[in-house]
Amino acid sequence: MLKAVLIAAALLAAAPALAQVPAAAPAVLTVDSTLRDLVLNPQTRPIIEKHMPGFAERLESDPELAERFGGITLTGLQHDPHVQGMTPAALAKIGAELAEAQKQS
Repeated sequence: MLKAVLIAAALLAAAPALAQVPAAAPAVLTVDSTLRDLVLNPQTRPIIEKHMPGFAERLESDPELAERFGGITLTGLQHDPHVQGMTPAALAKIGAELAEAQKQS
């Protein structure tokens, strides 16, 4: 019983210190983030819409497409033989736009 009281007292004493721990900064999204994350983020979604017109809406409305492509990254698309134009230069440009969009907030 005494042990439980001591543990509770220690937790109560530590509570103010624990409350002051800063929250982790949100992750920065890049070309290595999933397409789902890029589409769901209001800062990066316009970049995806610009470079992949119609994709964001389809990803949200088509469960099969969401299942197939939601977990893929832009870098991963570069290796898909059905995807054209996802060159290293295109990835670099998109990556720079993603970084800039997230700085502005």
